[in-house]
Amino acid sequence: MSRASTILLILFSFAFFVALISAATNSQFLPQMEMTVIWLRQSMGSLLALAAALAILVRALNGKPLKDLITLVVALFAALAIVTTSWTLTFPLGAIVVLLVIRGFILPLIAKNDSA
Repeated sequence: MSRASTILLILFSFAFFVALISAATNSQFLPQMEMTVIWLRQSMGSLLALAAALAILVRALNGKPLKDLITLVVALFAALAIVTTSWTLTFPLGAIVVLLVIRGFILPLIAKNDSA
């Protein structure tokens, strides 16, 4: 896990536990805690999406091939799926992951047949 991921995980965990402790001490705080958790989820997803988008931009400007950018596209879609719970973002994410898995199985078979 990278250093930035570790820092984000620590920040998220800290904020979540502070909200949880506050809710346990005051039952009237539950609606506010729910809004806090939603806000925290959206902010963390936005930060992850921004980091993935910037990484895609930097790699694309450096002339990296498309196969190196695909993993970042998956990260971008996953972060955007955290921000919004709509199926319109999770469907392309699932399609990309399924296609990457299929490509992982098919490309070695094609290379094996070409070498034979």
